[in-house]
Amino acid sequence: RMRWGRHPELMRTYNLIPFCLLGGGLAPAISGTIATAVLWLGFGADPLTSWRGWYVSVALGVLTVGPLMLAVRPHALRQLFSPGSFWKTALVLGTVACATTVSFAYTRSDITFLVFPALLLAALRLGFAGALIAAFLAVAIAVARCAAIERAPVMRFRNR
Repeated sequence: RMRWGRHPELMRTYNLIPFCLLGGGLAPAISGTIATAVLWLGFGADPLTSWRGWYVSVALGVLTVGPLMLAVRPHALRQLFSPGSFWKTALVLGTVACATTVSFAYTRSDITFLVFPALLLAALRLGFAGALIAAFLAVAIAVARCAAIERAPVMRFRNR
């Protein structure tokens, strides 16, 4: 059988480690090098800053969205959103959305930790597919909120 097969199972270490090394390590490094060369030669951008920013953003994107796209199967989604478990799924994902929104709404206090118990609840109640959907939802809300106030989440912890 082929190494990856038709549907790569990222729950197996045999497939997860190469995915992380290639998708989260090598691929962002190659694309970052090409992009940095273009930005440096064409626009005079600082190579180190450009490469670091490109690498981190692509690696985090691949490692966040990649498993979601590869691991969530149609039957898992049907099971999560079936008539018997729809309201449980909606309640747990709503809890994640509320916790993320509240934790990123207040810029003067550090309550970002509220996201993690909600994500743990999603993992325990909804399983692997539900946890991935919840993590993607939390990341989407955090990015949207930080884009709205034009500040990155890590900037909240600077100069203390």
